[in-house]
Amino acid sequence: MKVYIALLLVITGAIWATHNNCLMDISKLEKEVSAEKKNLEGLKKSLNDKQLEYDKIADLKSLELEMRQKRNMEVSSEINYFKINKNFNN
Repeated sequence: MKVYIALLLVITGAIWATHNNCLMDISKLEKEVSAEKKNLEGLKKSLNDKQLEYDKIADLKSLELEMRQKRNMEVSSEINYFKINKNFNN
């Protein structure tokens, strides 16, 4: 009978130790996943900011192109504004 109780205690201890190790590994992995999610959110925010900046630049380029073609204006090199092109002929 003492052998069975000792065997039961050894098996219980082995299961408990294995379970504890698995829980610790899972906890470490969950912390890593959480850190990567935060990193991903930061990268997504940065990407959105860069896309907005690109869209703003694209809008300014289309405005510049429209001003050059339709209104015969050009960007001044001294100050960043439009002025009437001197070679304007109707």
